[in-house]
Amino acid sequence: MTRRTRMGWRTSWLSREIICFGLFAALAASYAAAAVWHVLGGLEANVDLALGAAAALAGLAGVACSAMVYVVTRRPFWSMGVTSLKFFGTALCLGIPLALLIAILSAAL
Repeated sequence: MTRRTRMGWRTSWLSREIICFGLFAALAASYAAAAVWHVLGGLEANVDLALGAAAALAGLAGVACSAMVYVVTRRPFWSMGVTSLKFFGTALCLGIPLALLIAILSAAL
């Protein structure tokens, strides 16, 4: 008898990464819509802040899952500490300028 393996979110870091980034995209779009709605006066501030925090957490979870895709190869170059530093450092280096750009563009509009 052959043993059938199930690939899914419980066993695959790649599946978890897809789920986290899909959730991040949905929450980020909801946050953007809520922020616009808040500016127009139809939404309380706490709702869009909660959506923003949830989007940030989903994004961080996605970055962690991305790093784990490489960590599980067990190669010395992709050790947990080095890989985490690379992935979260890249997210930080690219995320801050993007957030500033969005703030500048939204202030200009």
